[in-house]
Amino acid sequence: MGTRERAMCSACRVHTIGSLYTAIGLIGLIEFIVHFFMPLEEPLVELGVTTAEVRLSFAPLLLPLGIGLLKRVAICRTLALILSWCILFVAFAALALFALAGICTLLSVGDVHWSIKHPVTGDYVARSIAAALLGIPLFVWQFRVIASKDSRDLFRQARGRDAATIEHSGL
Repeated sequence: MGTRERAMCSACRVHTIGSLYTAIGLIGLIEFIVHFFMPLEEPLVELGVTTAEVRLSFAPLLLPLGIGLLKRVAICRTLALILSWCILFVAFAALALFALAGICTLLSVGDVHWSIKHPVTGDYVARSIAAALLGIPLFVWQFRVIASKDSRDLFRQARGRDAATIEHSGL
């Protein structure tokens, strides 16, 4: 495969990752807005102060990151690399914790509690392990694509093109 074909392939891969981030960000934003306007089932009252359940999601943050990858903004490439590392770390940590809890359960080293607030069933644990095992190769692929020399060159070309446009417009 020639240099031009490899660069086009890299551009398609970066475009795919940017589109995925944008779609996940939109879904997360819609979910956040819907959850914000849903009525509470029953408010919690502690020490005379009414509290509500707050749900945090980092998915809406992927929306500007995905748009930046689509526009080939260099800082978005760097942030996507950092995000991939963070998610890989969390996935490996979750797998390690599940393995440790499973070993403790098999060895009957005491009660293993998966959650403080609600008991977690084996189905949830199995889905979490499956998500981590499927997520690890996906984020390794994303990291390899975004960290590749072709991708780096692609973002440098976009930066050079933007600088030339600014110089040409006289700004």
